[in-house]
Amino acid sequence: MDIASATKAHNDWKLRLLNHARGTAGEKLDLQALQKDNVCMLGRWLYGEGQKHKADARFQKLMEIHAAFHACASSIGELVTRGQAAAAEAQLNSVGSDFNRLSFKLLAFLKDLEVRGLAG
Repeated sequence: MDIASATKAHNDWKLRLLNHARGTAGEKLDLQALQKDNVCMLGRWLYGEGQKHKADARFQKLMEIHAAFHACASSIGELVTRGQAAAAEAQLNSVGSDFNRLSFKLLAFLKDLEVRGLAG
């Protein structure tokens, strides 16, 4: 798995969700796909080749954080689709929000994978 690409893909979700909240997105928001933690590049690796690391406690924690990130991102997407764009944008912009806390943790665990050489 390419850690840089996985990192960029997850970083891009904030901008994508902000664009949806602001009505400037050039794409349809697929909440069902967003909610699934096994569809994105990282998720496919976690549930595929990455399973060889399933006994590693940090790998298990990464799986938990990744699933929580997708659930949180999906709930923000739901706010947008229900017409609560300001609430969605507030969550995306708040440093202490669950979305940003989970994003930070997810990126730290991706870096850990890279440092430990486990993503290959």
